[in-house]
Amino acid sequence: MAHLHTTTTRHRGLVPGPMCVGLFLVGANAVAAAMNFVGIVSILVMPLYLQQVQHHDALTAGAMLLPLFVAATVAAALQAGPQDRPGLSSGVNNTARQAAGALGIAVFGALAQDPASPARFTAGLHRIGALAAVLWLAAAALTVRVVPRPERVR
Repeated sequence: MAHLHTTTTRHRGLVPGPMCVGLFLVGANAVAAAMNFVGIVSILVMPLYLQQVQHHDALTAGAMLLPLFVAATVAAALQAGPQDRPGLSSGVNNTARQAAGALGIAVFGALAQDPASPARFTAGLHRIGALAAVLWLAAAALTVRVVPRPERVR
């Protein structure tokens, strides 16, 4: 928020002020941040669950986690920024995703607790699942609200 205030009130900021307040760009990056908040943590917590609670071997657990990410959210964020500054759009998107991933690891790690206690760990995963569902629903609603729909060809 401090960066947004500084960028929009001062003449020169790291990211141009108009870029920070565009609803499409902000929304696309918020959706990408939600993707990493949930997705990176899934890569951290779910292998523990699959291996220590469900007793799958590492290869099977890894294969079960392959279809987690969707590149479309990154593409939307790049399309949302100025066409003459794709590097800047990419950098803003990457920063949003990485910051959300770090925050997600901290929050979900605290909720999951110790995998050595399967009952507590599973209860933590249920809390994580509920929070992840709320975040994905919010991201979907934000997508519907801010991402322009392509024109239909008739």
